[in-house]
Amino acid sequence: ADSWAAALAVIISIGVLGVDDRLKPIGLVVLPLLVVTCKLMGLYDRDELVVRKTTLEEAPALFQLATLYTLLIWLLEPFIVDGELGRKQVIGLWACLFACMLLGRTIARTLSLRYTEPERCLVLGEPTAAEPIIRKLQERAGGMKVDVVARMPLQGDINHVAGLTDVAQAIRDLDVHRVVLVPGSGETDAMLDVIRLVKGLGVRVSVLPRVLEVLGSSVEFDDIHGMPMLGIRSFGLSRSSQAVKRGT
Repeated sequence: ADSWAAALAVIISIGVLGVDDRLKPIGLVVLPLLVVTCKLMGLYDRDELVVRKTTLEEAPALFQLATLYTLLIWLLEPFIVDGELGRKQVIGLWACLFACMLLGRTIARTLSLRYTEPERCLVLGEPTAAEPIIRKLQERAGGMKVDVVARMPLQGDINHVAGLTDVAQAIRDLDVHRVVLVPGSGETDAMLDVIRLVKGLGVRVSVLPRVLEVLGSSVEFDDIHGMPMLGIRSFGLSRSSQAVKRGT
């Protein structure tokens, strides 16, 4: 999808918006250049980590990518374009690339969800705490296609050999693709042992942090030399945000 977006944007900006401009044969290297840039920015690694795979949340990163790619094309202009890129062509390339990447990735994800098998999930956690996330996973809406194939309790004694063996056996027997951990109180050691086990088996892991049920999305993730912390936003708008809102 990204390759087609780059090809379409380059053709429109250079071949259509340009009067006598032509793309040199060596200019074809700019197409895989977009894919390499996406990989370096981590845009191909996110879907493996998340259950809900949507394109709209990637819009800020795609906007930055379109800006960077347009800048690279402008800098490489003497080598790849037979002519001179004007302002209209540069703006056209930037806008067209951003729009085509959004559209192409949306179509690719829609087709992937339609024609691939559901992601098989095993939910580990206390039944009452795990029930809400199980209901949401089974809705199959908004970029999700999940089958909850089993649920198991995450108890304090799961770090015993017998408990870990049961989890490993369930993963193998049920062909589990992802394990969703719903920890309760006092299960930190058990959760760490399960994460080590599951990652060792090559299975994806997602953890439902209980604190976010209270805080919601009003947090900023902070990294203190490898230790994560949550910064809690203040209630309401700040003074500068209120000034911008009222001015608008």
